[in-house]
Amino acid sequence: MEFFRFTLFYHTVIPFAVGFQQTSRLSSYEIITPWRLTRERREAPRPYSKQVNVFMLNIQLMLLGWNLDNGNLISTAGGYYVFPFLQVHFITSTFSFRKKGFGGTAGMAFVGTVCSRSHAGGINVFGQITVETFASIVAHELGHNLGMNHDDGRDCFCGAKSCIMNSGASGSRNFSSCSAEDFEKLTLNKGGNCLLNIPKPDEAYSAPFCGNKLVDPGEECDCGTPKDCELDPCCEGSTCKLKSFAECAYGDCCKDCQFLPGGTLCRGKTNECDVPEYCNGSSQFCQPDVFIQNGYPCQNSKAYCYNGMCQYYDAQCQVIFGSKAKAAPRDCFIDVNSKGDRFGNCGFSGNEYKKCATGNALCGKLQCENVQGMPVFGIVPAIIQSPSRGTTCWGVDFQLGSDVPDPGMVNEGTKCGAGKICRNFQCVNASVLNYDCDVQAKCHGHGVCNSNKNCHCENGWAPPHCESKGYGGSVDSGPTYNGK
Repeated sequence: MEFFRFTLFYHTVIPFAVGFQQTSRLSSYEIITPWRLTRERREAPRPYSKQVNVFMLNIQLMLLGWNLDNGNLISTAGGYYVFPFLQVHFITSTFSFRKKGFGGTAGMAFVGTVCSRSHAGGINVFGQITVETFASIVAHELGHNLGMNHDDGRDCFCGAKSCIMNSGASGSRNFSSCSAEDFEKLTLNKGGNCLLNIPKPDEAYSAPFCGNKLVDPGEECDCGTPKDCELDPCCEGSTCKLKSFAECAYGDCCKDCQFLPGGTLCRGKTNECDVPEYCNGSSQFCQPDVFIQNGYPCQNSKAYCYNGMCQYYDAQCQVIFGSKAKAAPRDCFIDVNSKGDRFGNCGFSGNEYKKCATGNALCGKLQCENVQGMPVFGIVPAIIQSPSRGTTCWGVDFQLGSDVPDPGMVNEGTKCGAGKICRNFQCVNASVLNYDCDVQAKCHGHGVCNSNKNCHCENGWAPPHCESKGYGGSVDSGPTYNGK
């Protein structure tokens, strides 16, 4: 196995006034490509990545991870494509480059999931096409991750005959006004917070030079052009070294050119399945993001933690239909998902929708009730109301295109019965999550296990095993107390 590194930066040159021009945004991507694809193109990974980089226009790419693998990166579940490679890394988004197509689709990616721990990424087909066309396909799928829907049927402009987010491989180089609006919605709804992360110098490959605003190996900082550096109090622009009084020049744990004290919160807890991280007092970087181990009970034991989120039907209904919505009764799921049509199914069987068996009905199309608002996803979805035993079941078909997995299906990891979760549209035993933390024995009843299987202690107890008095946290979180 051979590894390289790849990072993706979103800079301030995006040519639409959508309210975030003053903040550079970036996302880390790992690229997985079959070695045979690179070999058949007779190109080593480095020049190959350079060709892709040149034509991403307002997006700058840096190598952060390149896994040359001929393994089974993509599989099918009831006709839907599932991406096991997305479940491996939680810091980077992962894209698979393939030579062989799948169902006539040039690419596939999730919408608005650039900061998701489990759905940030997608797949792209590099067949008998030019690098320029392939770059447009990659940009299209990255656009989906960044919250961009297809432009088809919308009043969009981009200064060209077609735009990147038109359905189909248009080969365009321009994002549209609609794409900018979709991206703005993502950022305003905090769906792009991870784009503000800054990579460590040793986590990115690029053609290094002082002044590119990227901290390359051997540099302590890089404030950019001489004019840019006039505004930077910490970095010496001519040398890309820190000024004599400075400890740092950037990072979540850097302020006024000095490290923030250990115990300063740098990444807050986002929900009951997450844990906070703190500055350690000797680095400008926040501690790596961790969360509660998959399989830990949440929502009063009505659900399980899954990739840092408490997955349950009510929450998914509220994301789609608003805060008053909730899951429909079980009979709704059974009645609707047994039909095997676009509004009720468990995937595909060949080219036909697959009817859900009764035992899997809770893992097919999401069914909600008490709906008082319509979805806001940048496009208008098709909505169906199905009467069922005294209630109305609400479902959606977003019609996002063949390259976008359906967000109207029940989320992976949702609890579908006692000791069971949804996986690949089937209700399976929750043991597949491999939860093995005995909080009483390992954490002495004063903490939970995190995604590294280390105890995260409650306030008042000290890591690593929460058996003595302390200030909480874990060996991964950084110190929670700074003594001030």
